[in-house]
This record gives sequence, C-alpha cells and structure tokens, in this order.
Amino acid sequence: MLVRFASFIVLLALGGCGTLGVKDNEPDEAPTADEANQPAEQVEDPNAGIDADTQSIYKHGLILLKSKNFKQAEQHWQMMSERNPDFPGVWVNLALSQYHNGEFEAAKGSVETALQLKPGFCPALATMGPIARELGEFSLAEDNYKQAIACSGNNSADLHYNLGILYDLYMNDQARALVQYKAAQRAYAEDDPQLDIWITDLSKRLEASQPQTPPAAEPAPAEPAEATSATDAAAESSQPDTAPEEISE
Repeated sequence: MLVRFASFIVLLALGGCGTLGVKDNEPDEAPTADEANQPAEQVEDPNAGIDADTQSIYKHGLILLKSKNFKQAEQHWQMMSERNPDFPGVWVNLALSQYHNGEFEAAKGSVETALQLKPGFCPALATMGPIARELGEFSLAEDNYKQAIACSGNNSADLHYNLGILYDLYMNDQARALVQYKAAQRAYAEDDPQLDIWITDLSKRLEASQPQTPPAAEPAPAEPAEATSATDAAAESSQPDTAPEEISE
C-alpha cells in the first residue's frame, strides 16, 4: 500500500534558528505506523559570521541528507560535531542521519546535546518527537511535539499532523488525534484531501463509539381503583371507550 507521510523542512543555521514547515505528500488511505511521522529534513541556510570553510562543509552535509545518503551523512555530521561541537544545528543533523540509519538511541543522545547547547531549540524538539516514538517513549514524543508546536509560530501544521499520528496509531487516543488532524488542516494553506478523509472517518468512529441513551421507559398503566359505590361503578361504566378529541376553534 502506498504510504503518505509528513515531514517538515527545517531552516536551520549552524547556531540555530526557526522552522519552516513543509510537508511531503504521497496519497494513501491512512497513515501507517512504519513510515508515518518522519522527522525533519534540512535545507541549506547561509550563516553570517561563520567562516566560508565551515559553511561549505555544512552545506555538503545538507546535500547528503537531501539526497538520502544517510550513511555518509552520519559520518559527515559526526566529523562536524567533533570539529564544531558548539553548534546545535550540527547535532540535530547528526540525529537525523542516525534516525534514518535506525540508530534511535544515538539519535536521542544527539538531540539531547543540541538541547543542552540551546534549550528550547525548536528543530531539536521537533526531531525528538519521531525519535522518542520509535523508542516507545510516547509521553516524551508527545511532550516534545507540544513544545515544538508552541515555538513554531505559523509553521505548526506538520507538527499537529505528526502529533495526530502519534495519538492515532501509537497511543490509541482517537479523540485527541482528531483534534490534532483538525488543527493541521486549519494550519495548512490549502485543505488536504487525505486529512479530510481521516477527519471524517475518525469523527464517525467516535460518534459510533458513544454510548446510546436508551429511550425513556413508558410508565406502567395505573391499576384501576376499585369502585367504592354503585354510583362510582356506574360512572366508570359510562365512560367512552376512546379519549375525547381535542376541540379546535
């Protein structure tokens, strides 16, 4: 089955800066746990004040990431982390390489280093989400996605989307998944038809799962009172078989 997953490109300087949300579309009926919710990919960003040699090495690493040459990319960013250990962006790129090579514990450590260098670094928070998810640390993934959403400004669409997948596929919380999918849809510049399908499907399933209120039971007919006299008995026997019709003016 074709898999549609979200990623978001991070405009990332060597010393760190903000995020630019972009998603990668592949049509599918629903996200899958294997390939949904990929972490950020990198694009080049000129770094004023950084020497030209360092910028050139940095850009080469970005090319390796964008070309999905992750083995070489990891070697490159490992070398650069030793050469420029004070740049949080380098550690995030190293984490991305390690993530794609299935080295999730190492990737987590690289992100933690980036956050030590720059607490609250938005690209690091966003990247920690899928890494923690792969490690089964769903609460950590949730917390980092929420922090990344808070610091991403108007570029939170893919983060909402990825958090929705975390709730939907990993935490089995369809109600909160629906909230995040709707938030992602609102944040995208154009409606995503696939998200529309997921939102509609989740809405129907949640509605169907709600307990149905049984109809109120009709009160049991009152037992007829025993006639206390012949007059009462005669009065009862004289009542019509049907209720009188309402008189309309």
